[in-house]
Amino acid sequence: MTGQHLEPLAAAYHASENVGYPIEPVSGSRMAMFSGSFGNDYQKFHAKDLMTMPKGHATGTGPSAHVDTACSSSLMALHLACQFIRNGESSLQWGFMAIIGLGTVLAIDNLGILSKDSRSFSFDERRNGYGRGEGVGSLIVRPLGDAIANGDNIRALIRSTGSNQDGKTPAITKPSMERQEGL
Repeated sequence: MTGQHLEPLAAAYHASENVGYPIEPVSGSRMAMFSGSFGNDYQKFHAKDLMTMPKGHATGTGPSAHVDTACSSSLMALHLACQFIRNGESSLQWGFMAIIGLGTVLAIDNLGILSKDSRSFSFDERRNGYGRGEGVGSLIVRPLGDAIANGDNIRALIRSTGSNQDGKTPAITKPSMERQEGL
């Protein structure tokens, strides 16, 4: 099991512990699992396992999906999780990024995508590319009524989510402000 398996498992456990929703009731439940990541350092070697390993440990029977929509991967996974709970079911969402190889870094640097100062300044005059980082995060997403009835420790309410694209921006590091405002 690799770091991109262990880190989401640990984050999922901590998220369920933080909410007060023990991971054990997930076994046999319809809880769905949605993940998002960007970069293929581990994925190219273990792509088929990214969803099945974490799900296998929780043994929920709901759907599993992994998305890679570049920088928006974690938010897209959250959007899918929110769509799922509109049907009254629960979901677990996580996002992760690990930089373990030089190959991806060199490839995107050769394309001129990386920031010269390793920082991202979206929609700012200082922007000059993309700053890479590593991390993992996990959320338990449940219908509000279920969370209240269960006595969960509610950390936030998600009123709505949305997704779009336009494909017409000059570069991957230059998202369309108008499209994002349109959401």
